[in-house]
Amino acid sequence: METLLKILHPAGSTVPVVQTIAWIGQPGEAVPGADGATAAAQEVVKEVAADVKVPETKAEEVLPKRERRGEYDVAVIGGGPAGYVAAIKAAQLGGKVALVENRELGGTCLNRGCIPTKTFLHNAEIINYIRSAKDRGIKLVNDAFTVDMEQTVAVKNKVSKTLSGGVAGLLKSYGIKVFNGVGSLTADKKIVVDEKETIDADNVILAGGSKVSRINIPGMDSDKVLTSDEFLDITEVPSRLAVIGGGVIGSELGTSILYIWF
Repeated sequence: METLLKILHPAGSTVPVVQTIAWIGQPGEAVPGADGATAAAQEVVKEVAADVKVPETKAEEVLPKRERRGEYDVAVIGGGPAGYVAAIKAAQLGGKVALVENRELGGTCLNRGCIPTKTFLHNAEIINYIRSAKDRGIKLVNDAFTVDMEQTVAVKNKVSKTLSGGVAGLLKSYGIKVFNGVGSLTADKKIVVDEKETIDADNVILAGGSKVSRINIPGMDSDKVLTSDEFLDITEVPSRLAVIGGGVIGSELGTSILYIWF
């Protein structure tokens, strides 16, 4: 029989929707969060939880009941920041909603984009605090440090998993049915998931998102060239780095590595 293992936030506390409030499990089971990676991940989660958007809907916006032709009022292909927010908004307005996602909920942003890079950037901020401590009147006995990239990546993964789980919880709380797989449209505007399940919805929202690619320039076939997805899983700090692309992912990756070097 499962039992309450540990309460992380007491009754009456206000916490982000992506925060774990308690752990339930078998008696004697180890409580998740005892390791350093989890503790560090929760610290970052507090900072970036606002990036998990929940749309606001006023009572007067809720639509009157309508006759539904298909099984769902709305079906969304894509579970990223556009897709899951659209699905929640449709549910708030009174619709029966389905969502299709073939990878982790939260899309590129939460799992392979600006949230993971912010975990690297958070390390850079800590390094900056260490280096500037003397200027602020804080004298450290020794300000030498090394960066364990395997631990850094472990923290990044826990942050993404926590926030993605928060999105799953949000969707469930609004009664949104999530289909795991690749969704494709048929000629009669139905959605087929992995060529197995069919979703019949009156309206379809396409929010397929993006994926990494390699630009067509000489040298792209070198084993030294990494996509941002691959770079986010590196296990050692590179001695030299050139970033092609000045968007959020490229800028934050470049900045975080720069602080480690200098």
